[in-house]
Amino acid sequence: MKNILLISPQYRGFKPEFPLGLGYVAAALESVGYRPKIIDLNIDDLSYLTKCLKEDWLFIGISGFTFAFKQIDDLVKQIRKANNSPLVLGGIIVNSYPEFMANYFTEVDYFVNGEGEITAVELAKNLENDEALFGSILGLIYRQNGEIIFNASRPLIKNIDTIDFPARHLFDLSKYAKLSNPPFSRNASIIGSRGCFAKCTFCFRNFNGEYRTRSVNSVLDEIELLINHYNIEYIDFRDELFLATDSRIMAFCSGIKERQLHFIWGAAIRIDSVKNKETYRAMRACGCIYLTMGTETASEKILEVMNKGVSKKTIIQSLSLMKNSGISVSTSFIVGMPGETKETIKETEEAIKSIGFPAGQVYLPRAFPGSWLYDYSIKNGFITNEIEYLNKVSVGSIFDLIVNYTDMSNSELLFRQKQMNGEMFFGSKFIHGQINM
Repeated sequence: MKNILLISPQYRGFKPEFPLGLGYVAAALESVGYRPKIIDLNIDDLSYLTKCLKEDWLFIGISGFTFAFKQIDDLVKQIRKANNSPLVLGGIIVNSYPEFMANYFTEVDYFVNGEGEITAVELAKNLENDEALFGSILGLIYRQNGEIIFNASRPLIKNIDTIDFPARHLFDLSKYAKLSNPPFSRNASIIGSRGCFAKCTFCFRNFNGEYRTRSVNSVLDEIELLINHYNIEYIDFRDELFLATDSRIMAFCSGIKERQLHFIWGAAIRIDSVKNKETYRAMRACGCIYLTMGTETASEKILEVMNKGVSKKTIIQSLSLMKNSGISVSTSFIVGMPGETKETIKETEEAIKSIGFPAGQVYLPRAFPGSWLYDYSIKNGFITNEIEYLNKVSVGSIFDLIVNYTDMSNSELLFRQKQMNGEMFFGSKFIHGQINM
C-alpha cells in the first residue's frame, strides 16, 4: 500500500497558516513513490475527513503546534474510533515535549521527534515491507511490548537546499487567499531558513541554537517556480531569519533583479537585522510591501528577562531606520512577563509615544513546552496541572489572560494591555512610510 493521509489540525484563537511542514513531508514521501493526501482542517470540511477515514492507509500522520493540544487530542480520538491504520504524530507538539506527549497520547503508535522528511520516509518503508525495524529509525518514538521506546535523535539536515520544495500541488491554493497578511488571491508561503540562533525565553521553538539557511539561489528557484507554475503574485516569508543580515538581503534583492522576477512580498524580520537605510530602499524597490517584527518591549529589564539579545537603543535606532521606507511595518509587544511592573510598562509606553512605533499588537505572555517560560511556570507554581493548562490555551483567544506573572491584579494588567493596544493603533506616527526613489 502506498497511500498515506496527512492532517493539519484546526487552530482556534491563532491565525491558521499554510501547513508548510506537511507540504515538505508530503514531497519527501512522493519522491520515493508514495501517494500522500493532505487534509487541512482549517480549510477543508470535516465531511472530507470523515470520508477519508473510511479508507485504509499505510499510516495517518498528524503534524501540529502545541497550542492545538486539545484539537489534536480530539482528532486522535476521532481517528482511532473510525480507522485502524497506524497513527503518527509529529511537529512542534512532539519536538518541544517528546516524553510528555508520548506518554499522554496513548492511542498514537509512532511519534516523529525532529525534522520529519527522512524519518517519515523510513517509517513508511518499514510499514510497507512489514519489517518492524523501528529501532534503527533515528528520531522515532514508538511502542513495543507496552513500553515507549525513544530512539536516538536524528541530526538536523545540514544542507537544506537538498530538501524538495513543498508539494503544493496537493493543496487548493486558492483556499489560502484569506490567510495571507495582507490578503492576496494568489499567494504562497515560503521559508528561507530553518532554526534560530536566538534563545528568547518565551519561544517554544526548540532548535538548540542551530540556524541553517537556504542559498539565495535556492529560494529564488522556488519563487520562480511559484510565479511560473502557480501564477503567484504575493509571497510571505514565514521564517524570521531568512533576511538576517544586510548582505543577505542585498544578495536576495540583486537576484530578483537579475532574474527579472516580478512579485510583491512580505516577511518577518528581527529588529536588529537591518543596519542601514539603503537596505530598506533596496527591499522596497524589489517588491517588499510589508514587514512584521517582534519588538516585545522597550524596557531594558524585560529585554533581559526575555533574553532578546538587543537593547532599547538598538530597538529605537532600528525602527528609526524604517521611517520613510515605503514599507508597511507591524510590530508586536508582550506585556506581563515575569518581573514586569507598572514602571517597565510605562518605559515601553513612553518609547511608543516618543518614536511613533509602527502599528501592531500587544499580547500577553503565553508559556508553551520547550520554552524557558514554561519551565519557569511549572517550577514556580503558575502551572500545576499541565493537561488542564494545555487544554485551556488551545481553545481561548490569544488575548486571554491565562497566567499573571506580575504583582499587578488581573484587571490592571488587562487594562494596561488594552491601553497599549490603543496607543499602538491610534498613536502610531508611521504605519506606512514613504520613500523618494
